[in-house]
Amino acid sequence: MAWLIDQEIGAVIRSAEGAAEVLVAAHRQKLDALAAALLEEETLDSKRVDEILAAS
Repeated sequence: MAWLIDQEIGAVIRSAEGAAEVLVAAHRQKLDALAAALLEEETLDSKRVDEILAAS
């Protein structure tokens, strides 16, 4: 029974990982823009994040 539970947990994790990879790939440009702004500015408030995302 423990083996079945481990298998199911592994399947759930693999599925979530795949979904996360799809989301990151779909929004890569926005993530890169946010990362660049964070490196430059160190902190971002919600208004600044909205500006960056709107420009990307």
